Amino acid sequence: TGEINVDGKAGVAGGSVAIDAGDAITVEKNAVISAKGQGANSNGGEIIILAQDDATLEDNAVIDAGAGTSGNGGFIEFSAKDKVDVKGGSLAAAAANGLPGTILLDPAILNLNADVFTAGANMLFEADETINVNGVTISSRQIAGVDHVNDASTGDSGDLEFIAPVINFNGGSQVLAHSTDGFASGEILANAKYSGIGMVDPVALQINVTDSLLKALLIELQADGFVSKTALSDDSVVTNVSAAINVNSSTLDAGAGTVGLFATAEALTDILETDIPDAINIEHNVSALTHIDGSSVIKADTIEIVSRATNSIAADVSNVDNTMYEDITGIFSQANTHSKATIAQGADIQTMDAGHLSLAALSTTNIDIAMLHEKQDAETPSAAMAVSEVNASAEATIAADLAISTVETVAYSEINSVVSATTIFPLSILALLTGEGEVPDLPFTMTAAASKHDNRAKAGFIEGAIINADLLGLSAFARDESILIMDPGASMENVHIKGIVDGDFLSIAELCFRENADVTVNERYLLEIANVAPESIDGLSEVAKQEVTSELGANPMFTKLWKLQSSSASQSESSYEYAEEWEATEDSDATMDSDMDSGSTMDSGGDSGEGYSYEWTTESSYDTSSDSSSSSSSSSSSSSTSEETSESQSSSDSDSSFEFESESSSSSSSSSTP
Repeated sequence: TGEINVDGKAGVAGGSVAIDAGDAITVEKNAVISAKGQGANSNGGEIIILAQDDATLEDNAVIDAGAGTSGNGGFIEFSAKDKVDVKGGSLAAAAANGLPGTILLDPAILNLNADVFTAGANMLFEADETINVNGVTISSRQIAGVDHVNDASTGDSGDLEFIAPVINFNGGSQVLAHSTDGFASGEILANAKYSGIGMVDPVALQINVTDSLLKALLIELQADGFVSKTALSDDSVVTNVSAAINVNSSTLDAGAGTVGLFATAEALTDILETDIPDAINIEHNVSALTHIDGSSVIKADTIEIVSRATNSIAADVSNVDNTMYEDITGIFSQANTHSKATIAQGADIQTMDAGHLSLAALSTTNIDIAMLHEKQDAETPSAAMAVSEVNASAEATIAADLAISTVETVAYSEINSVVSATTIFPLSILALLTGEGEVPDLPFTMTAAASKHDNRAKAGFIEGAIINADLLGLSAFARDESILIMDPGASMENVHIKGIVDGDFLSIAELCFRENADVTVNERYLLEIANVAPESIDGLSEVAKQEVTSELGANPMFTKLWKLQSSSASQSESSYEYAEEWEATEDSDATMDSDMDSGSTMDSGGDSGEGYSYEWTTESSYDTSSDSSSSSSSSSSSSSTSEETSESQSSSDSDSSFEFESESSSSSSSSSTP
């Protein structure tokens, strides 16, 4: 309790207050800590309050570092090592005729249980773990009255920024930084972020807006997680990264401004090991989610919603430096990569006349694993395995009714994979194998490269949505550019040399246009769909399984290999790319560009072997002056693969290496009358 006063005076800034508590600190009811400016040209001072335990601000307590009649606002920090509870009171660093000051709250857990009014000052709420806004009003507005939602502005509003791994705007909360009468609006920024190298797991970032109102010219919610690992833990790496933004029964009102929801999750493992004991296991689970439920309202001229999941596994491993030789070695990777951006049925999406909605789900999976097994003698059987499993998906769907100028919806899931297994024989044996004369009997040697991929993309309108747009773009891409490399080290004409290449590849892209929705396009639409995947190849036959088990016995690593065994033949026949474009003419007659191919509407970055490059921009990608036009109504769903297989020569033997690579794809373009 009591008062601490280091106010300034005309021409002199307020002073400084520093309180560092060894444990907890409470600024009690009616307490005053003031470092205000007074009079003209008097800046606010600095107040720093730190607690090693908890810090509490009670009702009617005052912490003030505002400016005088002119001058800039000061700086306030009210922080704790553990928890900050704001139960009431006032934190002020305003400036009536100058730059606003800054207020910082920075504990591990921040609970906002009472209203906070900054009177134009910027305020940063930061916590190491969680921020809870518990049904209170946080306002940076300057007003003459008490209604922070509706009263007219008397000055510029400040920025409100929230930074923590988990941010909850709970029922009844109001976060306000808008303005009226020509004054500048502040920004509302919420950032759930983590970036680190090491063994932190799981990383689960969340922003939850529930039964709340957020109002500013710019509202940006961003959940952004990145984890990188370069070391093994007990011969394995497990990484879980998720980023989620959920808007439930809430209103995000940016007026003529921008609302942005960006969920980004990324995991990276990069390992180089030359002394693996037997097996290395790498597992990544990465997901990014943005969701607007059916009871929410979004108001903005520009609405951007993007979920991006990126999974990267790189491992180059061998046993060449391992003094404890193992007969059977392998590297096993499993990547689950999922992105999802959805607007539910019943959501109220409101934009200005030239409004723009961008909805994207983007998934990228990069796998580059190699197993090199060096045999140490000519008598011992051995096995070398490189095995990859990928489950990837991207979904960007709208079930809500829309009346909007421009709609862009993209679902893009890409897999880039190189899986390699190599066996090396001792030089003495290679000399016999490559020389003339009788080839000696060799111990059984198995080398296997195998992949199983499930890749899906879905974009468009669902559940009976009613869509009215001037410009509309829908894209669904499921692309798999995979290579399998197997080098058994010697000719497979020798009955004791077993080489296995197995690839089970499924790509499904689904474009939802008018099948389950009522869609009206007034000026132009562009539809794009692509399935690109290698042709599946079945090398894990029952005969091979029995042969390996008979020669090498049972081993848990074989179980991981054989579970990739497909129960059916090739998943599909050929790759598929399709594009369709329609543009209204001056006399309202629709004409079809029947010569359209994938190159005219997609940036493929060259041939299919180089992969598909998609760059997301917040500006419209449509050129309404285009002379080409077409008309169509379609919904497309297909699974497809197209690949070439080729044998490549190794340094040891012309028949000892097998490479399986994606180098070609087919494309199609079609038209129909709506």
